Amino acid sequence: MRVDLCLWLAGAVILLIAGFLRLWPYRREQTPIPRPFTVVAPAVATGLGLACGAAGLIWRSVFSGTWPGGTSADALALLASGSLIASLWNLSAHRSAAEHQESLLARHRAIGEALALFGACLLLLPAIALAWAAGVPAPLQGAPWLPWLWSVLAGVGLGGWFPALADHLCSLRPQKGQREEEQPHTRPGAQAMRLCYPALTAAWLVGVVWSLTGYAVLWRGLPAELWLLAAWLLGGVYLCATWSFSPPEASVGSVRPPEWVLALLTAFGSGAAVLAAWWMPLLLS
Repeated sequence: MRVDLCLWLAGAVILLIAGFLRLWPYRREQTPIPRPFTVVAPAVATGLGLACGAAGLIWRSVFSGTWPGGTSADALALLASGSLIASLWNLSAHRSAAEHQESLLARHRAIGEALALFGACLLLLPAIALAWAAGVPAPLQGAPWLPWLWSVLAGVGLGGWFPALADHLCSLRPQKGQREEEQPHTRPGAQAMRLCYPALTAAWLVGVVWSLTGYAVLWRGLPAELWLLAAWLLGGVYLCATWSFSPPEASVGSVRPPEWVLALLTAFGSGAAVLAAWWMPLLLS
C-alpha cells in the first residue's frame, strides 16, 4: 500500500478517535471527568490527524510529481485539512467553556466539534478511494507556486464551512436554556468562518494573478471558480448574519435569524465547497 494512502487512512482513524474523545466526557451527566479528557486529548488527536493528512499531500507532491489539488483526491484532502484547522482553532478557543461539563453550552459545543471531526474523516475516505483508483496527472507547467498557493488557500478557506454546518445542525433542536446561555459572536461556526474566510478571499486574489500571468484574463469561468465564488458569496452572507446578532441581554431590537436559516445557509456553503474541490483538478490542468 502506498505511503500517502497509509497516512490518510491513519488520519481518518485518528479523527474518529478524536471525535469520540470529544464526546466521551458527556456519556454520563454526573460523572467527573479530568480536564485533559475534555479538550486537550481531542485537540492532540485532531492535530495528529491534520499532520497525517498534510504529510500525505506532501508525499504525493514530492514523490509523485503532483501539485496539491491536481487530483480530486488531493482537493478533498485539502478540504479536510482546512476543516481540521478550523476545528483545532475552535478546540483551543473554547477550552475554558468546555471545562464546565454540566453546561448546556459546553455539551452543545462538544457535539458540534465531534460532528466536524467526523465530517473531516468522511472527506478523507473518498480521497483515499479516489487516490487508489486514479492515476497521477502530469506536473503543471509555468509558475507552479501560484496554483500550489491557490489550492492551499482555497482548501483552508472552504474547510471552514464544515464546522459551521456541524454547529448549526446541533442547534436545530436546542435544549431548554441553551439559546439564552449562548453568545453568538463566540459560536464555533462563526469562529471557524471568521478564521477561514480571509484565506478564501486570498485564494480569489491569487487566482486573479494566476489567470493574468498564465492566461491573460481576469477570470476563466471554470466550474471550480464558479463554485468558489458561490462559497465566497455565501460566506459573506453568513458572516453578516452572525455579526448581526445582539447579546442575549439586549432583548429589545435584537436581530436573531432563525437557526434553520443558518443551517440551510451552511449546508449550501458546504455543498459549494465540495463541488469547488471536486472541480479543482480541471482548473489546475
